[in-house]
Amino acid sequence: MSTPNEDDKVEASSNSNRKCGEMIFIKSPNNFWIHFEETKNDYTEMLAQLQLEYQDVHENSEIAISDLKFGSIYCSFNHILLEWHRCEIIAFNKTNVYISYIDIGQTDLVTLKSIKSLRSHFQTQPPFAIHCTLSGIKPYDTSTWPLEVVNEFTKVTHSKILTLNIKSKTENLYHMDLFVKNINVSEHLVKLNYAVIKPEIISADSNSMIHKIKVDKDKEYSVTLSSIVNPFCFYVQIKEYLENFGRFEMEMQEYYQNVSIKGQQLVKPQIGQLCMAKYTDDQHWYRAKVKEKNYETNTFRAHLIDYGNEQIVSQADLLQIEPKFMQHPIMAIKCCLDGIRPSNKGFSEVADFMCNSVRQSVMCIFTGRKINDFHLVSVDIQGVSVSKILLENSYATKIENCLEHEIHSQSY
Repeated sequence: MSTPNEDDKVEASSNSNRKCGEMIFIKSPNNFWIHFEETKNDYTEMLAQLQLEYQDVHENSEIAISDLKFGSIYCSFNHILLEWHRCEIIAFNKTNVYISYIDIGQTDLVTLKSIKSLRSHFQTQPPFAIHCTLSGIKPYDTSTWPLEVVNEFTKVTHSKILTLNIKSKTENLYHMDLFVKNINVSEHLVKLNYAVIKPEIISADSNSMIHKIKVDKDKEYSVTLSSIVNPFCFYVQIKEYLENFGRFEMEMQEYYQNVSIKGQQLVKPQIGQLCMAKYTDDQHWYRAKVKEKNYETNTFRAHLIDYGNEQIVSQADLLQIEPKFMQHPIMAIKCCLDGIRPSNKGFSEVADFMCNSVRQSVMCIFTGRKINDFHLVSVDIQGVSVSKILLENSYATKIENCLEHEIHSQSY
């Protein structure tokens, strides 16, 4: 195994989610294995001791096939590396065993007689190979990573000390940002058009996750105005996603109109919890987030996440959300007009203009800037700038910098 240059080392912070490591095996940018720098000496010592103790056991200590157990840890000789390594049983038949080397990330097909019992003192240390995936990216236009991309990923990370910013962990898979010196490897692959950024994931509680639609900076989108409070708080739906969303919503309505309500209701609704809420106007069920509870009336304010509007509902009108209905991204994008601030006048006329334009040609450009969860945008309706209308009618004044307290003083 080659030794990384010390010049390539990036100093990790004291944050436990930020570590240094070395790449040991790559299948793709979403499937690779790393050794943490902090465990390198322990691994080296364990490996040396393993070679010493197993050097004379090639013909001894054979295991009967009846004794093999899936997921159990054994020892096997790697004929490419010419070393003994700890391994986990993945599958086997009467003669061959498919194994995963838990300290180097590789897999192998070996004969049954190659598998040896692992001595107890080698079973106390956890696997040294850390299974990883780059967080937030996916292949550019395919479902799998082309060899060209894997080769580029390997070239950038091979024999380098890497800085790892661990974002999350699901079971034994670490989701992370990877840095070589000052290069963010994910951004590097995106710039080369080898990868694209996945939709942003938000979490409403520890057990619920759902995606947000990712929007490009300065790109013009054809949108529908789905909910309008005023020009500084409104929601848009991007039209190119509406056809798929319509099919998704039909499936969702059919399910909740026919499912037994018993056992589906939220027992103790929590603020921020994702759920299904019944909308009074049409008696349909919609994806929602619990925003507020009125303890006097025991009712809840539910925010319909795909439209942006809100509804006061009883606890009986809040149901658990089925996991399969969390797969579609949130449709409603929360927006605020950029570059202007409210005047002392009301917004009723402008809000009416925007509402009446729902069926018109509405174009929205995202600036790439956000304040809290508001996207700062410019909006044209039938080729007319909404901001220009506000300024001409003294409903707003122009500002150079959109300060949060100025923009949102009349947002709710």
